[in-house]
Amino acid sequence: MVGMPEPLQKVLADPRLTALQRDGGAILMRLRSTHSSKLEGSGPATLYQEVDEAIHQLVRLSNLHVQQQEQRQRLQQLQQVLQWLSGPGEEQLASFTVPGDSLSTLQEIELRFRAFNTEVQERLSQAREAVTLEEDMASQKVLDIFEQRLEQVESNLHRALRLQRFFQQAHEWVDEGSTRLAGAGPGREALLAALALRRAPEPSAGTFQEMRALALDLGSPAALREWGRCRARCQELERRIQQQLGEEASPRGQRRRRADSASSAGAQRGSHSPSPSLSSLLLPSSPGPRAAPSHCSLAPCGEDYEEEGPELAPEADGRPPRAVLIRGLEVTSTEVVDRTCSPREHVLLGRAGGPDGPWGVGTPRMERKRSISAQQRLVSELIACEQEYVTTLSEPVPSPGPELTPELRGTWAATLSARERLRSFHRTHFLRELQGCAAHPLRIGACFLRHVSDPLKRLLGSFPFP
Repeated sequence: MVGMPEPLQKVLADPRLTALQRDGGAILMRLRSTHSSKLEGSGPATLYQEVDEAIHQLVRLSNLHVQQQEQRQRLQQLQQVLQWLSGPGEEQLASFTVPGDSLSTLQEIELRFRAFNTEVQERLSQAREAVTLEEDMASQKVLDIFEQRLEQVESNLHRALRLQRFFQQAHEWVDEGSTRLAGAGPGREALLAALALRRAPEPSAGTFQEMRALALDLGSPAALREWGRCRARCQELERRIQQQLGEEASPRGQRRRRADSASSAGAQRGSHSPSPSLSSLLLPSSPGPRAAPSHCSLAPCGEDYEEEGPELAPEADGRPPRAVLIRGLEVTSTEVVDRTCSPREHVLLGRAGGPDGPWGVGTPRMERKRSISAQQRLVSELIACEQEYVTTLSEPVPSPGPELTPELRGTWAATLSARERLRSFHRTHFLRELQGCAAHPLRIGACFLRHVSDPLKRLLGSFPFP
């Protein structure tokens, strides 16, 4: 009797009717067997059949009444959904068609749209059930049109979010690049800063054109103005980088770099006194200059000789080639002694205390340059990978469908929250630390170990590293 109307439940629950349904057949059979001669006609059996038929007819009428009542409820629910869609639903949907002009505003709008989308999907699901049972094609068309508009608004919102995230990343790249160029100062540091920015994945021209097409598709004048401002700032920073690289490639920039290297070498010579065996190399064996010019002291073969040819030309006109006596071997400055291409190189590198020169002292500058260049390339690749990872985390995630249960929706929301925290950490902290290691590649290990969890640190500590 579950689902029956209350009056019918009272009738069927009557004790007399219940006893008749339970024991009526048995009583009738007993009467027929014991009083067959006294019973005339089929009176008791007919009465029993009439009562049973009346009960079944009452149940059928009750079920028909229940079906009609359910149909009226479905139609009423469908009308309520249609009225909500044409009233409050239409107003809320129209409020999402005008996107915000900042990333924070768009993120707030996205949160409100997700809640609105969930409510709309629930109402549409209820209405579709009624439309399917009633076969109401007009109402079905109204529901389909509203759902298409909802999907279009969601698509526009995601594209606007993508556009604003691009603007934010481009402005951050310009701000960080301007800060690094301004704080680097003249000389080698400025060159390294410019090269690090040059290797960084700045917004390409193709990406800018794609974002411009996106802004035109959205039909937002504010987005087009922001695109122009962002494009101008990136072009200005690129011009400054090109200017910095051009200045460092000029003869003035080369002379400044040589002066910086000579001053650093002089500081190293002041802190170490030459050994007796190396001091003997400085003693002249013939008249003439005692030592080679300073710009020939730390130059590896094939590098500074090529770029310093104009400066060495005046000394080569009308003068004999300079020579140094190294334990009985006279070597001129034009001969190749070893991979350093300078006899005095061993003296200066010996004072610096390097481990692996040809006489047991001095590390060739070429090897150091190759090592530093390889480390800088590795750091640049790490920065590029990290920026690509941040870009991937910044891509919009489609909203879940209506088939998710409330428990799965909670898990979905928690996953999105964890993804946003991960994106914020990598974009705000880890990426900037990696970019700060561009000029100091040896700091990259500490940058990674700073964020290693304690179990991983204990695991790394258990390995027998040499």
